[in-house]
Amino acid sequence: MIKVNNLTKNYGNTRVLNIEEIEIPKGQVLGLVGNNGAGKTTFFNLILDLIGEIIGKRKYLRDLSKGNQKKAGIVGALIGNPEVIILDEPFANLDPTTQIRLKKLLKSLVTDSKATILISSHDLGHVTEVCNRIVILDKGDVVKDIATSEATLQELEAHFTV
Repeated sequence: MIKVNNLTKNYGNTRVLNIEEIEIPKGQVLGLVGNNGAGKTTFFNLILDLIGEIIGKRKYLRDLSKGNQKKAGIVGALIGNPEVIILDEPFANLDPTTQIRLKKLLKSLVTDSKATILISSHDLGHVTEVCNRIVILDKGDVVKDIATSEATLQELEAHFTV
């Protein structure tokens, strides 16, 4: 389970993230979508720093080189049977075969091991296929939290075309 309460981030006088509450129960996949600048990456950076602290050393993933950050992410995703999986743009730059395999893998992780998965993506089609719920961020605020249904893709497209 992932539970976030009253998470805010300011850069100077500008608030870039203001999440009152997001809860992702065990065995659920939540998609996080929004335009560039919506706060998705900031949200991920904050929660990963809360989780990625290197035990007792007060070192965080953000302090590692880009190469070591990537290695830590790959290793972290592959160790054991993770209860929580956090993926930032997992479908980006993947060929269609790999995208399909990844979607099947994510669904099986939820079904078989009841993993809790948080996915950030700009690809509305993929997140509607994989996620049970989708949260839309806009300028750091949660503006919609919707259960995925057959109408979700159309609802998301309508939101982003306004």
